[in-house]
Amino acid sequence: MNKLLARQIKKYLGDMAVIPGNAEQFFKAIDDAYNGFESDLSLMENAFNLSSQEFARVNEQLQKEIEEKKRTEEALRDSERHLRLKLEYILSPEKNIKDFSLKDLIDVSTLQEIQNSFAETTGVASIITDVEGNPITEPSNFCKVCELIRSTKKGSERCVASDKILGEKTEKLKKPVYEECLSCGFVDACAPIFVEGVHVANWLIGQSNIGKVDRTRIKGYAIEIGVDPDEMMRAYDSMSSMGIKQFKKILSLLWRLAKNLSMLGYNNLKLARELYEREKLENEILKARKLESIGILAGGIAHDFNNILTSILGNIMLLKQFITPDEAHAGFISNVEKASERAKDLTQQLLTFSKGGAPIKKAASISDLIQDSVNFVLKGSNVKPRFIIQDAIYPVEIDEGQINQVINNLIINADQAMPDGGEIIVRCENIILEEKQIPDLKQGKYVKITIQDHGHGISEKHLSKIFDPYFTTKNNGTGLGLATTYSIIKRHDGAITVESQEGLGTSFYIYLPASTKNIQKKNTDTVEIVKGNGKILIMDDDPMVRATISDMVAHLGYQVTDVKDGIEAIEIYRDSVERNDFFDVVIMDLTIPGGMGGKEAVTKLLQINPDANCIVSSGYSNDPVMSKFQDYGFKGILRKPVTITELSSVLHTFTQ
Repeated sequence: MNKLLARQIKKYLGDMAVIPGNAEQFFKAIDDAYNGFESDLSLMENAFNLSSQEFARVNEQLQKEIEEKKRTEEALRDSERHLRLKLEYILSPEKNIKDFSLKDLIDVSTLQEIQNSFAETTGVASIITDVEGNPITEPSNFCKVCELIRSTKKGSERCVASDKILGEKTEKLKKPVYEECLSCGFVDACAPIFVEGVHVANWLIGQSNIGKVDRTRIKGYAIEIGVDPDEMMRAYDSMSSMGIKQFKKILSLLWRLAKNLSMLGYNNLKLARELYEREKLENEILKARKLESIGILAGGIAHDFNNILTSILGNIMLLKQFITPDEAHAGFISNVEKASERAKDLTQQLLTFSKGGAPIKKAASISDLIQDSVNFVLKGSNVKPRFIIQDAIYPVEIDEGQINQVINNLIINADQAMPDGGEIIVRCENIILEEKQIPDLKQGKYVKITIQDHGHGISEKHLSKIFDPYFTTKNNGTGLGLATTYSIIKRHDGAITVESQEGLGTSFYIYLPASTKNIQKKNTDTVEIVKGNGKILIMDDDPMVRATISDMVAHLGYQVTDVKDGIEAIEIYRDSVERNDFFDVVIMDLTIPGGMGGKEAVTKLLQINPDANCIVSSGYSNDPVMSKFQDYGFKGILRKPVTITELSSVLHTFTQ
């Protein structure tokens, strides 16, 4: 080290540099320090190596724990998926308890653990099979003789057949039985396992040498099934034997355990049903909340849109009164009218999401309405209907316009699902539902409507979403059709369900409560515009709507006064009464933002004149006034957009 420093000093100082005499001591101190540094460095390197090794060990352990956690989480997800599939299998509409095996109701690992403990405790061989004799669990405590027998195809088949025969006897007797097996004459026993009264499995014990078994028979059977007879005899000689009393005691214990498994299977099935019903209820609540939230928006849009349509349709209808159909521009006016009618239908769909879309019900025959709706939609289509309608269908209380919309939506979907043509089955029948047979429906009499197509079907991932607002798989779909259908049926205190399989088709089931009311006869007379005379008071906050309705009323021959809110309406009406110059009819908008609407104003008008003919008009309302208008003092309704034909009919009723 000192020589190295000397060379470095000479390099910088040159040959003339003189190294002091005591430099050796200085160099030695530096050399010692360097050696000490190397020692410390070695210690540091060793410590670092040890730390690295510890770090690697800890890191490896951590990686193992992470991998184990991942495996555990994946196993849990697999278990949840398995449980979900099992629940779906158990609770699918086409399944019943007769379709199940015990392994569908109790996890096989649980069965295996119970069986192993029983076999270890009692010393007998044990296995659980389905009712056909096929093993559900792995054998427990099987003796060498039976292992040899079951190692061959013929021997195994004979064992399965023997187990099945034993199981059939227990099913018939509803209790455990024991007898010789079909193989070598050993004693086997079987305890049946029932769930809800249905035989789902057998718990077998046996391979028990109770008394002497013919050795010649054992040797001959070994040769018959292809087992070395000497090996078979050695296995037989190693078997333990027990008395019949001990065996019966074990069988009695087996029967008690089998009953416990029956109860466990029943409880699991009951729990699965409860979970399934809870999930369905939660889905229904979620769906209702979605519809409620969108209803607030949809109702407001529909209200404003119907006011606009009232002006458009009203003016078109007035214009048509002054032209003849053969005039050149008559076709353009008709096209505008048709487009407005389509817009009216769209607002009606939006209204079904809001409380303002409450159905105006009356007792009716559903069968005629269904046939008329289906035939109308499929007119000119390559898809044909097949009606299966029961005689004497119960009356139902319905809003015919809304139920017609439901049938139209479902038939249009079915028609579009079969572009190459086909047949739609439309079934209508009377049924009686039990409590909770259909979620949310009370027990009692119902009319069930089935619409079944044989189209492309609906995928499983989409099936739970088809009634959601704005969900659609069509390129030009609005996502309102089925959501509207769902909402309408719910508001009729009914239910709608669906079954579908891709490539096979879709079936919709509608349930409507039967009515005890008499069916009202339809007025088949053609509705015409009827003119009249009298004084009409119109109240509406929208100037454009007010002007349009006023123009239509005036065109029909009536004197018109219009006001913008309930306060003005009351003042003018009171003044007319004081002058003994009564208004014949008062048409009032139900809702006036920031002012007095029809609901409040009608009570004050009736205080002035209890015989006032008040008509409520609205495109939307948060109150059920439109469907129960009589309860609020109104004598009639006009739905926006108001047409001149409807206006004519209502005015004529109260002024003739």
